Amino acid sequence: MTPPFTSLFQIPGQYAGQGDDNYATGEAYIATGAAFVIFLISDSFALFISLAVVMVQTSLVVIDPKALKLMVFVVNKLMWACCISISISFVSLSYVVIGQDNWWLTWSTVVVAALILLGTLGIMLYCVVKYRVQRKRIKRSIKKAVSGIGESFGRCRSLVTETLLKIECKKKVYAI
Repeated sequence: MTPPFTSLFQIPGQYAGQGDDNYATGEAYIATGAAFVIFLISDSFALFISLAVVMVQTSLVVIDPKALKLMVFVVNKLMWACCISISISFVSLSYVVIGQDNWWLTWSTVVVAALILLGTLGIMLYCVVKYRVQRKRIKRSIKKAVSGIGESFGRCRSLVTETLLKIECKKKVYAI
């Protein structure tokens, strides 16, 4: 298990014993705080999304290319949701552990998490845009090269164009 999930089973902080008025025996003192509630919800969300993704990837066999593309798209979005949820979980739990006195440390963690996640997303978006621009350029040059084939070979010309385009564009594929 990853650390956010294990922290759910080994909650930091002290536990109430017998005779504590506002808490049940064995209940964590931090259980009623807003940051802990945020942690618990986001951690549970991340855990069950990641379990659903594992179930889909291990038990679903997709043969149809369109269905496979849809499945990869959905799983990709679920994994992004899981990563964001784990980040929220980690930051909220760090706030619980560190406390309100050192709030600047928790906000430093938020900044680091945001920079890494947004940086990763930005790099991926750059790669996708670059790929699409390259593909458009290749498509134009292939059409220009194939346009020399006579009009009587119209169907053959479109087949050659599509084949060359598929061969040239299969080199890189990016997904977000």
